[in-house]
Amino acid sequence: MESGLTDMGQRWQRRKRTHIAVLALYLLLAVAATWPLVRHLGSHVPGSYTWAFDEYTFVWNSWWFRYALLDLGQNPLYSTHTFYPLGISLVLYTYNLFNALLSLPLQPFLSLPAISNLSSLLATVLSGYGAFLLIEYLLRDRPALEDGARESGRAGQSGDGEILSVLPLIAAFLGGLIYAFGSYRMVYAAMGHYDMWSTGWIPFFALYFVRTVRQPGWRNAMMAGLFLFLAMLAEMIFGVFLVMLALILLAFLLGRQARRQIAGGWPALVKRLVVLVLVAGVLYAPLLVPILREMFGGYELAGWGDAEKLSVDLVGLVTPTALHPLGGEWVTTLRQTQEGTARFRDVNTVFLGWAALALAVAGTVRYRQQLAAWAASFLVFVSFSLGPLLQVNGRSTFDLDGLLVNVPLPFIALHYLPVVKANRVPNRFSVVLMLALAVLAAFGAYWVLSKLAGRRWQATRWFVAPVSVLLAALLLFEHWSVPLPLTDARI
Repeated sequence: MESGLTDMGQRWQRRKRTHIAVLALYLLLAVAATWPLVRHLGSHVPGSYTWAFDEYTFVWNSWWFRYALLDLGQNPLYSTHTFYPLGISLVLYTYNLFNALLSLPLQPFLSLPAISNLSSLLATVLSGYGAFLLIEYLLRDRPALEDGARESGRAGQSGDGEILSVLPLIAAFLGGLIYAFGSYRMVYAAMGHYDMWSTGWIPFFALYFVRTVRQPGWRNAMMAGLFLFLAMLAEMIFGVFLVMLALILLAFLLGRQARRQIAGGWPALVKRLVVLVLVAGVLYAPLLVPILREMFGGYELAGWGDAEKLSVDLVGLVTPTALHPLGGEWVTTLRQTQEGTARFRDVNTVFLGWAALALAVAGTVRYRQQLAAWAASFLVFVSFSLGPLLQVNGRSTFDLDGLLVNVPLPFIALHYLPVVKANRVPNRFSVVLMLALAVLAAFGAYWVLSKLAGRRWQATRWFVAPVSVLLAALLLFEHWSVPLPLTDARI
């Protein structure tokens, strides 16, 4: 008994050290990937002076929230300082209430730009770590000596179990790189869209939702509800996206074999899902009630808004963004986009990455049954991000021997759904699309590394570490967005 407790303690300590190391690496990479932000932490924020100045509104949000609440003693969801003397409701405003709440105790000690930047770095680290935890959990389904090791018959050799136990951690770390440091987040940062940069709670919801399905008890459901609430505090539209993801994952549990993954059967799962909804609903109710009241009050944009313009171009999915060293010049791209002379109709916001896409294909093919729900999620969110009409190299109308045609896409159906249709920016679906890609690519990386680790030749195993580093370097390079554009936010 004592020996068993000692072993458990040692495993716990190793796991604790591993997760601390992962967090530290993500933090260091967050500083590097947003360079030179850390050099101007208290004065500048990510954004582009030639664009729409959205970055300044998020800095103002934190100031107004505290000033209205503590100094004026009024509801911060209404501004008397904007459109004075009439004022204006901020209920449907892109507030990023999580960052505003986080800034409350910090404003007496730090500048508003510093608080904004620290919040963004926190969101980046949480995005990577949350994806890491999700993928590590999903990879636990893999038998420890599957693939290469079992095929080579070396399962009993010394050191094999140790190296193979590390592979899921490496693969999960690589998946976290894709989600946290993908250029989709950096483009939103460079345009000042900090709400879309605040993706930290999305993978945590996905993790605890999967755990809610697979494990009994109420804790996971309550945690999933909490993280759904936190995600909606960052950006209310995240709630719609995560409900869509949950429905897709649930749909794949309807099969006979998949139903075995449900702890306690469907009646028990339904009860856990009710707990999840109640936790998120009760926490978000103070905001949800006024939001619904405003949404049905006639404030919606007429027609399609800018849904067609703000869609992802099909070619853009495999084209580096303008922030990449190979993707062009950022300021020039912004100016050309405003003039209508750029390659795409809008700024290219979603680049999947060549290495990430190759790994995702490998993972999907090798583990197609286990990853069916995530592959479907990837395809669904890709289709939604492409918007109402297919665009290829900036064109949505195609000449077929004199016949001008458009290609309608599934996003059109969303336009007719209450509440859901309020999202007129299809490229925002990327925040879940990239999470699905990260899961698929991590499984592909696991397959590649397990093949190397399972070779008969001892020397081959020594390639696991350098290949892991090479994969990490490739994933970071194809999304490299340094230097990140900054703008002076000093008052």
